[in-house]
Amino acid sequence: GESSESEGEVALNLKLPQLGLREDDPEPIKRLKRELKIALTEEDYKSAIRLRDHPFMRLYMSMVAKRDEGNLEEAEAIREELRQVIQESGEGESTSPPEK
Repeated sequence: GESSESEGEVALNLKLPQLGLREDDPEPIKRLKRELKIALTEEDYKSAIRLRDHPFMRLYMSMVAKRDEGNLEEAEAIREELRQVIQESGEGESTSPPEK
């Protein structure tokens, strides 16, 4: 279909990683990816850019980039950093309900 094509183009324009959900993605990353997909589908580019620029996504994308370059050691270091950042933010596994 045409829509998936334009979505792919936008993803490229935004330098987005594969938006496919990976089993080993942290919960917040899965959530950000889902929201990003919806934003792209609805052509809500402001939201897409905001989601792309989320600190978690920035770390995640540099991790993916390193992994794609075959630089697994550095990718693993970034993954560890991402895990820590998520933990400290309190957005990790839903051990406690979010305060909203």
